[in-house]
Amino acid sequence: MIKRKVFGFIIGLATGIFISVVSFNNRLKQMPVIRYIYKEKNILYNMTGTGYYPEIMHTDRSPLITACGFKINRKNPIKSRFVGLPMWMIKSYNKNAPFKYGDTILVNCTDSLFPYKGKWIVADCTNKRNYNIIDFCIGRKDSINLFKNLTIEKYEKN
Repeated sequence: MIKRKVFGFIIGLATGIFISVVSFNNRLKQMPVIRYIYKEKNILYNMTGTGYYPEIMHTDRSPLITACGFKINRKNPIKSRFVGLPMWMIKSYNKNAPFKYGDTILVNCTDSLFPYKGKWIVADCTNKRNYNIIDFCIGRKDSINLFKNLTIEKYEKN
């Protein structure tokens, strides 16, 4: 009878990619890469923030309707407090994702001049090529700068 030693360990990288390695009879095999492992309730995600206008140049053919069907206020879009997250973070596209449409997230930044701190509603998704970018739905009068070092977490009512 051959004894098989099976053990597994997880290597976590700062980017949030986890690789699982398992050994069968001293042979190492690399398992598929898992994007995130969700075990805690509130996990902070480091993101880069941008803004978009609800216009055809920045969105699809229906600029005043988000991906989940919410309607955007035409005169003051920032009043709606809608935000778009990458597809891998939304449950409609990834079953292990931490957020779903309609969730409220808390956005913080180390920069004191960041104008979009506070609670936002997940109502849209970004383009596939934007892996780690959060998009704020804003108006023409608002700042559309690139903001780095944002942290987002799921907002839970107590």
